Amino acid sequence: MAIVLTGAGGLFTRLGRLAGLVNAINAYRGGDSAGQLVYQLNGALAEVDGDTDAIRAALAPLATALTNAQGASGSFLRIVRAAANNLLITQVNADTKLAALDVPHALAVLKTQMLAGGDYVSPNTVSSSTAAAAGNAGNGAIAVGLRDAEGYQLDNLLAEPIAVTVTGNSTAGSETLLFAGAAAIADRLSQAWPGGSGASKSLTSLDPALGGNLVANGSFDAFAVANTPDSWTIAVGAAGTEVLSSTSVHRGTHAVKFAGGTGLLTSLTQALTTLASRTPYAVCLWCENDVNPAAGALALDLYNGTSVIQDEAGNNCSLSIDLTTLGTSYKAFAAVWQLADPLPASVMLRLHLTTAISAGSNTTIDSLALQAATRLSKDPGDAPWVGVFDGSANWSLKDALTLTTVNNRTCKWQQAFDQLFLDGPSGFVLPTSGTTLIADSLIA
Repeated sequence: MAIVLTGAGGLFTRLGRLAGLVNAINAYRGGDSAGQLVYQLNGALAEVDGDTDAIRAALAPLATALTNAQGASGSFLRIVRAAANNLLITQVNADTKLAALDVPHALAVLKTQMLAGGDYVSPNTVSSSTAAAAGNAGNGAIAVGLRDAEGYQLDNLLAEPIAVTVTGNSTAGSETLLFAGAAAIADRLSQAWPGGSGASKSLTSLDPALGGNLVANGSFDAFAVANTPDSWTIAVGAAGTEVLSSTSVHRGTHAVKFAGGTGLLTSLTQALTTLASRTPYAVCLWCENDVNPAAGALALDLYNGTSVIQDEAGNNCSLSIDLTTLGTSYKAFAAVWQLADPLPASVMLRLHLTTAISAGSNTTIDSLALQAATRLSKDPGDAPWVGVFDGSANWSLKDALTLTTVNNRTCKWQQAFDQLFLDGPSGFVLPTSGTTLIADSLIA
C-alpha cells in the first residue's frame, strides 16, 4: 500500500486546506495592508492623529484590543495544528501501522514513502555571505554549511544577520568568537514568525599548526625529507619536480608548492582515521599563484582510493579552485562536508590538480585545516554549521563580522510542515527532488 498524497482523499490535499487556514488568519491578524487588522487599526488611529487628548484617548484601548484579538486567533490556530497532527497520524497509520501514534513516527513513514515513490516539493533557495567589519585586525575565514548531517539542504533555514564578535584572544591562533543570531520567535504559529534563530554560540578559531587540526602537518611547516611534506604521500608527481617546499607562506614557516609546466596532475594524499559518519566537518585552505596560469585547476576532496566520497544526499565532499583567476596573494577557500553512513573502508584527504598548471606558473598551498563543524542553534534545521579558521593575522578583541543567511521560502509546503508539525527542534524537511511534484497550489 501507499499513502494517497493528492487528489480525492489525498493527505496533502487535506493538509493544504489547513495550511491555508493558518496563512489566511496570520495574514489577517499580522499584516499592514488593506483588509488586515493592523492596517485597519492604523487607519482608525490616523483619523484622530493631531486631535485633542480626549479624542485620542477615546481610541487608546484599541491597541490592547488588537493584541487580544491576535491572541484569540492564536488559540484557534493551535486547534488547527492539533487537527493537522491528528489527520497526519490517522491517515499514515491507516496505511502503515506506526510504532507509536505520534508525529515523528508519522513524518518518518511519510518521508520514506515519498522518497521511494519519487514524490517531492519544490526546494527553497538558500545562501549565505560573510562580511568583515572595516578595520578588523584579524583576517581569518569562516566555513559555512547549509546542509544537514546527511547532506540535504536546510530548506527551513532562517534568514537573518548573525553577528560575529571576537570576545577572547588570550591564545594567539585560538581566539574565541561569539555568534549571535537575531531574536527567535518561539511560536511558529505567530503572525510574526519566522524570526531569527536566537543562536548564541562561542567558537574557537583554529590555527592549523596548533592542536585541534584533524589534518597532520596541515600547516606544511614540516619537511623532514626534502620537498616532501611530513604526513603526506606524493601520489602523483615527484619531490623536487612537481612538489616543492616553499617559504612564501600564509602562516608559519613553510608551504607546499605545485610546479607548473610538467603536464602532471600532481596529487598529495593523507589517510584520515578519526572521521565519523553524519558529522559535518569544516575545512579551509589558503592558496596563491606566483603568476596566474593560462590553465590549471586545484581540488581538495575526501577520496576512497577510487572516487570522491559523497554524502547521503549525493553531494561530493570536494572543493574546487580555478587557478587561472586565483591571483598572486593568498586567498581562503572553505567548505563544510558530511560523510555518509556507513563510512567507506578508506577515507583520504586528497589535494590534487584536476587540470595541469601551464608552464611559467606555480601554485602554493598553506594552512590546510579540518575540524568538526558546529551547529549554531539547538534546532538542526534553522541555522548553519560553521567552523572558524585563523588567517595570516590573528583576530583581535572587538573584531567583528556579519554572517548573513538567506532563504527565499518560495516553497509553501516546507513552511506549512514547519508550522503544523515541528513545534520544537527537529530538522525535518520534505524531499526536494524526485519525479512527481506536489504543487504549492494545494495550499489554498
